[in-house]
Amino acid sequence: IVIYGLWNLKFYLPSLIEERPLVPIGVSRTFTIFAILPLASIGLMMGFSEDTLLLIPKLFFLKDIAEIQKSLHRKDHLSPLVSRLVPLFFIVPLVIHIVACGWIYLGSGSPGPHTDALYEYVRAGYWTVTTLSTVGYGDITPATVPQMLFANGVMILGLMFFGYVLGNVASLLARLDAAKEEFFSHMDRVETFMSYNNLPASMRKKIRAFFRYSWESGRGFDSHGVLDVLPPGVRAEVSMHLHRDIVEKVPFLQDASQDLIEAIVLDLEPRIAMPGEYIFKKGDSGEGMFFVRKGCVEIVSDSGDVIARLDAGSFFGEGALLSERSKRSAGARAYKFVDLLVLSSTSFQQILSRHPEFAQHMREVSEARLKANKER
Repeated sequence: IVIYGLWNLKFYLPSLIEERPLVPIGVSRTFTIFAILPLASIGLMMGFSEDTLLLIPKLFFLKDIAEIQKSLHRKDHLSPLVSRLVPLFFIVPLVIHIVACGWIYLGSGSPGPHTDALYEYVRAGYWTVTTLSTVGYGDITPATVPQMLFANGVMILGLMFFGYVLGNVASLLARLDAAKEEFFSHMDRVETFMSYNNLPASMRKKIRAFFRYSWESGRGFDSHGVLDVLPPGVRAEVSMHLHRDIVEKVPFLQDASQDLIEAIVLDLEPRIAMPGEYIFKKGDSGEGMFFVRKGCVEIVSDSGDVIARLDAGSFFGEGALLSERSKRSAGARAYKFVDLLVLSSTSFQQILSRHPEFAQHMREVSEARLKANKER
């Protein structure tokens, strides 16, 4: 069954096998031909006695496991968990089968082979699993010197083999939710910090709520950190895919070139605002504009009255980009938890210095807005 599975993987998924095989092509084809041929059946038809040695060429398929494992690591749509688990589904049954066949060949713990082939194979498989994973239960014991030597070798193999398999499985299971483990570890450090500094209960509640939201919204995953390590071209492509639409909604950026939009999305910084937190207040210096990725932001007056509510996909504070000395004409407050993207005035001015034509356009927009404000 395992060899059949390996053959089907090669036949139906040829892209899994790497372009430069581990074994030279000519040798590989020879091995494959010998592995496919039903040598045992041919031997019986030619009058030879049944010989287990004629089945050894089937083991030539084992070389494909290494090729498949190496190729699985390169498949973009497969998780590392799958690429590491799949080979184990071939290796473990094969090892058990080979050891069981060796045990049957030596007599299955009795002076000679049993007459019931199926019973003998199941019994040998049971002995193999118990001997590889433990030292056996004593219900099946070697009766001859070759069987004793074989059992010793299997127990030594089991120490290494099952230790390797169980270690891999345990490691993979632990990594199924590595982000959660990292979150709990981080929260332990946060709790230690709050206790050491004797922070009040209300402050601790806010801090816990912030980290809990960060975890629930992104599963503790730092997407910005991933972007930072990508090559510049790929980082720009991903950033454009994520943020291009929201940036192009800004009226004075709708005529901007793709190079300028790309520069803007690369300079966007993520920020989280907690419920009731003021992002800025009326009269504050304008240090940048904001884009709402998730949540709701209230634009409020001096008295705290809500003037407008901005949902995901909206932007506000763009006046800071039009004038270096601008003041906030109203306040902005998070209604719930809000994921924001911030474009600072400093970053925007640096971008304009590299795009003089658009800088002139921005000056015209700024002058038009100042003129409109004076006429009100």
